[in-house]
Amino acid sequence: MTQKIFILLMINFTISLLFPYSSRAQGIEIPSGGTLTANGTAFISIENGDLVNNGSYIKGTETIIMSGNIAKSISGSSNTDMNNLSIVNTGGITTQLNLLIANNLTIASGCKFNIESDKDVTITSNLINNSGSEGGLSINSTVTGTGSLIHNSNDVPASVKRYIDGTASAWHFLSSPVSNQNINGDWKPSGTYGDGTGYDLYVWDEAHSCWIYNLNTTVMPTWSNVHPQTDFVPGRGYLYSVQETTPTKQFAGNLGNGTITNDLTIDATGGYKGFSLIGNPYPSSIDWKIETGFNREMLYQNGGGYDIWTWSSTADNYGVYNSADTDDNGTNNVSRYIAPMQAFFVHANSAGSFEFNNQARVHNGASRWMKVRAEKNVNNNVRLTVNLETGKGSDEVKLNFGFTANENGAKKMFSNVLSAPSLFLPVGNQPCSIRYLTDTIENRTIPLSFKAGINGNYTLKCVYDESVLGTIYLEDNLTGTMTNFRDFTQYGFAATKNDTPERFTLHFGSIEQTGNDINARVYVASQSLIIDMEGLKGEYETRIMDISGRQINQSSIIGGQRIAYPLKIRAVYLVNIQSKTAKKIYKVVF
Repeated sequence: MTQKIFILLMINFTISLLFPYSSRAQGIEIPSGGTLTANGTAFISIENGDLVNNGSYIKGTETIIMSGNIAKSISGSSNTDMNNLSIVNTGGITTQLNLLIANNLTIASGCKFNIESDKDVTITSNLINNSGSEGGLSINSTVTGTGSLIHNSNDVPASVKRYIDGTASAWHFLSSPVSNQNINGDWKPSGTYGDGTGYDLYVWDEAHSCWIYNLNTTVMPTWSNVHPQTDFVPGRGYLYSVQETTPTKQFAGNLGNGTITNDLTIDATGGYKGFSLIGNPYPSSIDWKIETGFNREMLYQNGGGYDIWTWSSTADNYGVYNSADTDDNGTNNVSRYIAPMQAFFVHANSAGSFEFNNQARVHNGASRWMKVRAEKNVNNNVRLTVNLETGKGSDEVKLNFGFTANENGAKKMFSNVLSAPSLFLPVGNQPCSIRYLTDTIENRTIPLSFKAGINGNYTLKCVYDESVLGTIYLEDNLTGTMTNFRDFTQYGFAATKNDTPERFTLHFGSIEQTGNDINARVYVASQSLIIDMEGLKGEYETRIMDISGRQINQSSIIGGQRIAYPLKIRAVYLVNIQSKTAKKIYKVVF
């Protein structure tokens, strides 16, 4: 028996399709409050129409068939679970909803199925595309986001698009979600660079710790030495840049699925020994925290987890994330979720075969491709970010507390952009971007190094939970300024390229007086000069002077007190604090 349904289902109205019924429709719309329940093994055929779900669709063992020759869509406000979906529409069906297909998605020869940008499709059984990679199955990408697909079928042809945001000629870490995509053609456009091209493409050679240019045919090692393949290699990472602003590129081939391997080496000497650039080989994100999603036993462990580094074109710096981190975000926009077509560095302790598998695949973060994250922090972490006030470039470090022992942390990878600032945590001879520490009692003071990319004014910002970690003071070792991040979450300072990197010291809790030294806290907050004598004892005389030495204020203060002197004129002030046995001068910029 066949029943023909047009636009149907009023609010709060329910219809059930019972075996052995089959239903044909010129379009199905489920309004808010409406429910369509598919019982048994019904066939629901939609001919040249849309499926709009703003209510509730309850799947059974049905097959939805979308046929015709006019481009139509699956849309609405309700994410939809269905049993089988068959695409026999030559005009193409585009899903503008997140879909879960419990069994099969079949695309007939000459027909099209498109996953809209920022939408997710999961197929738990078979994905069959009989129309090839050019148009049969397409995953779209625009400025609003990138589509994501999780599937389990091998050798599925598809095209996967990647919108490349950022400024012209910005660098991006890239990887291929398909096999057999040739590197030539649209990936190598002409332009006005010195060699007549409009692109740059490099691979990282671990043995020589250097980038190898795609057109290098003469200087060893050449491109053909380190990349003999003519196609992008699934699981391998690439450094890519285009002269065009925000182009959309396309990978066409068989979708990455199942176990994909990448051989790691430790042939280099020097600081980047064991560093290899690999990449997400799937048309979905991967979750770096999922232990069973990878074989990474050959990697170095830090803080009980594994580090990844990737390039942030917004910061002009590398960011890092560790799989054992309690926070989902590392530094400089790097996350636990590695977006489709995202490459990243890993650090191998021994040679071995790194493996990806489908258990790592998730939809989270597919549209984030190194976009700036919202400011968020887990309560036992401290983030410090530095920005150039008048130009592009930033950097970030992170302190993670709560570990059973102090560890060196995640190594700092320095930017190749010379104008970019560098913020790092020195541990002996090793600079780090992330440190793993026990608590603030054992670690009362932590050095924080800074290197200016260009001469200019910078802002250092601190994000942390004071209720957990208490008071944090930033000491500027160059000027003597002390900033209390409890009252003033950022600190502005001038820096030059010739300044010593040992610029700052972080102090947790009170600063104890030692010997004849006076470790007061002197800083500017709320348009006042603050003199904080917490943790000190005895009587002191304070004098506030301008840069010429002219006295502005003189007063007495007892250890443990805190006074505020209102400031009206922006200038450099000198604060002289003196006891019977010691004297110290602080410089403060307002």
